[in-house]
Amino acid sequence: FFFSSRRRHTRQRSVSWARRCVQETGTWAPKKEINWVPEYQWYWDAHEENTMQPYDPDQNYHIEYTYTFDYPNGINEVKVIGDRAGTKNLFSYVILFKEMVQMNTSTKYKRKTIRQKMEASAIKKSTDLEEEKKGIAKKKKIDGANSDEEVENVKGEEENEEEEEEKEVDESSYVIIGHSTDSVGKAKNAMEKLLASQLQESDLPILKKITETEEKIITELAKNGKCVALINPDKKSIMLKGYAENVKIVERDLWKFFASFQAQECVMPTFWTPQEDVLVLVDVNAGSAEHSGVKLRFHETMDEKDHPITRVQRIQNTRLWRKYAFEIETLRIKLGRDPNQLDLFHGTNSNNPKEIFGGLENGFDMRYSRPGMWGRGIYFAVNSLYSRDYSFSLTSTENQMFLAKVLVGDTFKCESQRDLIMPPAKDGKTNYRYDSVTGSTNGSHVFIVYDNSKAYPQYLITYLKRPENSSRNGCALLQPFAFVLGLLLPVSYTHLTLPTSDLVQISVVAVSLKK
Repeated sequence: FFFSSRRRHTRQRSVSWARRCVQETGTWAPKKEINWVPEYQWYWDAHEENTMQPYDPDQNYHIEYTYTFDYPNGINEVKVIGDRAGTKNLFSYVILFKEMVQMNTSTKYKRKTIRQKMEASAIKKSTDLEEEKKGIAKKKKIDGANSDEEVENVKGEEENEEEEEEKEVDESSYVIIGHSTDSVGKAKNAMEKLLASQLQESDLPILKKITETEEKIITELAKNGKCVALINPDKKSIMLKGYAENVKIVERDLWKFFASFQAQECVMPTFWTPQEDVLVLVDVNAGSAEHSGVKLRFHETMDEKDHPITRVQRIQNTRLWRKYAFEIETLRIKLGRDPNQLDLFHGTNSNNPKEIFGGLENGFDMRYSRPGMWGRGIYFAVNSLYSRDYSFSLTSTENQMFLAKVLVGDTFKCESQRDLIMPPAKDGKTNYRYDSVTGSTNGSHVFIVYDNSKAYPQYLITYLKRPENSSRNGCALLQPFAFVLGLLLPVSYTHLTLPTSDLVQISVVAVSLKK
């Protein structure tokens, strides 16, 4: 059988066209784009003549068309009839795209093939050649007519054919050609079952009422994506129907469409200082509630005596904030509710934080990420103590880290998976994935996102480094007293180092009195 997805004409014309296509080229070559013109020329190796010979225009059209539209979908070969300088021979060949060779179907002899971009003039000439062929054929019919009435009939037939070619619908149709009615019927039933299994419905919630203009745009987007969009009477949700892959693409386009409106209407946070420039760094007053909130989060796991904060700067980058707001709205549409956001810490290692907060494109950038316990992503920590090991060394006495706003959405909790490049699918459905991944390491929960704009560097915290050997020095002061005590009392003592976390240690002198 020959199967092909193509625009639907009348069945009689489709079958007639299919038969003519097989008769002329020996293969099934559906014409998906009526005005499509090849931009590449194919050549075969005529090594006997020490040259690469171009395929004739009709062969080249057939080969390039199949390579462009069908090869990406798994079709690896196309059959052509031997034809040189417009003269057919008795041989047929198969062009194998993967190997880039031409194989004689009888002898199995192979020749190398190449594909090269045409010059603009050659493309135009190819188009003119097609028009010229149509014109010659029409002229022959008119010249062969015996009366003015027959001439008018010929012209009428040409106009009808052009009208038929222009009559297209959005559904794809299939032409099935077989040896008997029974076999064609079985093939039709099998195809219908296969297509039905690929159909999908998806309910897309919208958190705002859809206007008439937006309704027209939604309908057009769905139509272009070969889906049907049913807008509910309350106009706050959309039902998409179509093939699974098409539904996935239209969903993504609709999310971007609605999120773009939100981004255009995006307002900066109300507590920001008015600004004219894209980027402004604002020192947060030490006595303010904003400063106290940042300080409280930072010192949840970092001792204030060892690591006092010397400066908190609010980062006001309007361009990065708009991108982050766009992601929030996109996720809000996807989930049908406000997505989860968290304030988390991030250290930049040897990279200057300015490379992130001063960026006008990405801010946090996946290109700087290295594979970690949960693959290659952008890592954020609940505990500032965890990020301390990754903080940026500003001076010999000061370090810096971010307190970032992170869009975690629906997060997937798991043990270490170093091969992750994106969050896993929900319930095994590739259309819907989690928005982030979370796990625990070194005494802290961490969250990983795999997209640049799902985090915003909200505050830059500068703090003093921990004095080296501070705990050991304190313990050294206690040792002489313990030694004196040991001389006065019948005691035995043990010097212990007890880890209370991965970064903080205390030393004690345990004294046990002998009975």
